[in-house]
Amino acid sequence: KENEMHPKSEALPVIWTNFADFTSKSEALQGAAKKALANFSSEDDLIPSMQALGRTCKSCHSIYRK
Repeated sequence: KENEMHPKSEALPVIWTNFADFTSKSEALQGAAKKALANFSSEDDLIPSMQALGRTCKSCHSIYRK
């Protein structure tokens, strides 16, 4: 069914009213993960990589997750 939510989902129904933004944020996360992987060459890269990923995750979670 269209716009159906799984009972155990932590997603908010607002995903369906602003799906283009949700999709854009998910694509940004993919890009951030690829960038982190490409720039990860030593232990010193761990913290900045995780911070960048965290910011990208938060931009979506703050709107679309319980």
